[in-house]
Amino acid sequence: MVKCKFNYPIIWKAYDGYFDWMPPTVKNSSFFSESEKRYVSILTIGYTSAATVGRYYCVVSEMKNEDMDDMVAEDFASHVYLFVIDYKQPLVPTNERSYYMTHDKFVIPCKPSYRDIEVELCNKDEKCLTVSDSTRGFTISKTSSIISEDGMLYCKCDNASYAVHILPADDWLDNNYEPIKIAQLDERKRKPYYITTQNAIAI
Repeated sequence: MVKCKFNYPIIWKAYDGYFDWMPPTVKNSSFFSESEKRYVSILTIGYTSAATVGRYYCVVSEMKNEDMDDMVAEDFASHVYLFVIDYKQPLVPTNERSYYMTHDKFVIPCKPSYRDIEVELCNKDEKCLTVSDSTRGFTISKTSSIISEDGMLYCKCDNASYAVHILPADDWLDNNYEPIKIAQLDERKRKPYYITTQNAIAI
């Protein structure tokens, strides 16, 4: 359980900027505390597993659809990253297995469920990279020599692996997302803060 408090209504939001992440067994309870005269939001994870590994943001409710990194920078959000010791699934599962080279650098969220796992990203010739950011994955240049002609890479550790496919930018279809207007609060006080009580490993 993780508790967050602020002067405005807040909620917890699970978010990863590199793949569509919807962790299971996650509940959010928000209310106004009369005793503390503050808004409170409690994050509860019923069952922890590799599927619940990731970053959780405590964000001002009316800002929940904004870019989370921007909200942290502007003091509208705080965050914790949760690791889970999951021996059955040492790699964080993702729905996406194809990535488009739409920028000079891109991220493949091949990452461990807990820090003690050594993760590699390899091509078919066994040329490998080791993960430099266990909370994000691998940042790769589109000119990297690890990308072979077939575009196949393999996220792996000692006892688990899965394949990912790197595709050229020409194959990417623009989704034409509408820009979102950023609402403004009347005043900016200090960012939401959280109190961690038990449950897995939060950083």
